[in-house]
Amino acid sequence: APRCWCFDLCSDTTANIYWAASRGVHLHDGSPWLDYFAAVYSDAELPRPFPLHRFNYFYHGVRLWHALFPAVHNPFRPCDLPAP
Repeated sequence: APRCWCFDLCSDTTANIYWAASRGVHLHDGSPWLDYFAAVYSDAELPRPFPLHRFNYFYHGVRLWHALFPAVHNPFRPCDLPAP
């Protein structure tokens, strides 16, 4: 079963909340984000530290994500789920 999600990018309002929260946060060795962004940007070596707000491409935690990357947690709400 998919794990819980931490961020919601499904509307302009919630995406802006994510962008504001990600300012000043950096991806680093040991970061819980590392596996996710390594899967999304699989053809690129991710420099570290890397400012989290500079990422601009995301995959939501839909069934296909979990089928392709079963061991990688996706922190984003699937937009087809109702918002809390």
